[in-house]
Amino acid sequence: MLKNTFWVSTPNAYNTNRMIDSTLQILQSKYGLRLDEIFFEDVRIGVYKTAVQLTGERYGVAGTYRAATQDYKYRTKRDAGPYSTNHIIGQHVAGLFQAPSTPIVDNLKVATLNALSAKILQNTDYQVIKDKDPIDLIDLSGQKTISIVGAFKGYIQKLSATDHRLNIIEIRPEAIPPEYRHHYVPSAQAPEILPESDVVIITGSTLVNNSLKDLVAYLPKDGITILVGPSSSFVPDVLFEKGIDIIGATAITHPKKMLQIVSEAATGFHFFRYCAQKICILNKKSTTFAS
Repeated sequence: MLKNTFWVSTPNAYNTNRMIDSTLQILQSKYGLRLDEIFFEDVRIGVYKTAVQLTGERYGVAGTYRAATQDYKYRTKRDAGPYSTNHIIGQHVAGLFQAPSTPIVDNLKVATLNALSAKILQNTDYQVIKDKDPIDLIDLSGQKTISIVGAFKGYIQKLSATDHRLNIIEIRPEAIPPEYRHHYVPSAQAPEILPESDVVIITGSTLVNNSLKDLVAYLPKDGITILVGPSSSFVPDVLFEKGIDIIGATAITHPKKMLQIVSEAATGFHFFRYCAQKICILNKKSTTFAS
C-alpha cells in the first residue's frame, strides 16, 4: 500500500525532481539553451500562482505550493540564499536548478521551466491544439470510470452531471465542494483506483510538490491520462515517456497582465479570462491518437 504522501509534506518532499532535471537536460541538449546567459528579470510569487519573466521575453507560470508541515521550519531558517526574498531578480537561471531545495526554489523551477519552453512549444513539431480543453478531445461515450487527482471544480461539476463513475482523489476533502464529497476517495487508495480507471485527470501542481513521480506508477495501461494546469506547460518529452496522453497546458498571451494578476491572487480562471489561452499537447505515440 502506497503511503498517503501525494500532497503531504514529508522529510523527502523537497528532493530533486527527476522529471524537471530530465526536461532541463532536453532543453539544453536538444534546443541549445544556455542557462547561464538567461536571467530573472521579474518574479511574482502569489497566493496561488508563481510567475517569472526571463531574459529574451520569456514568461512562465506555475502553481504556488506551500508544504504546510515544513513551513514553520523553513521560516525559522530566515533563508538569505541567492534564490530567496530580495535575491532572485538578476540571478541567472542555471544556478536555480543547482540551488538547495526550498518552497520558493521548487515553485520557481517549474515556472522557469515553463518560461524556457514557451517559444519552443510554438515553433516545433509537437502536436499542439489551441483553444481546446483536454476533456473535449477524448471519447466519453458510454459509462466510464473517471478519476480526478485534485479538487478541479470545473471538471468535477461537468463530470458529476453525467452517468460516469467519478472518483475525486484528494488529500484535503474540505477542498471539495460539499455537494460533491460523496465522490471523495482518500489519496492512499490511488494505487487501487487509478489502474482501474478509464480516464485519469491529474493536476499539474503534482509537478511542483514532486508527487507526480509516485502517481505515474499507477496510471491505467488501457486508459487515458491527462495532466492539466499551468504548471505542466513545458516541453513534454519526459511526461510522454511516463505515460501522459494529453497535457492541458497554458500559453501566455498577455505577459504583463499575467504578472499583474499573479500579484493579485489569480487562479487559473483569471488566466483564461485575462491573459492566456488553453492549449493541448498530444502524445503522438499514444494509442489514444493512433490513426
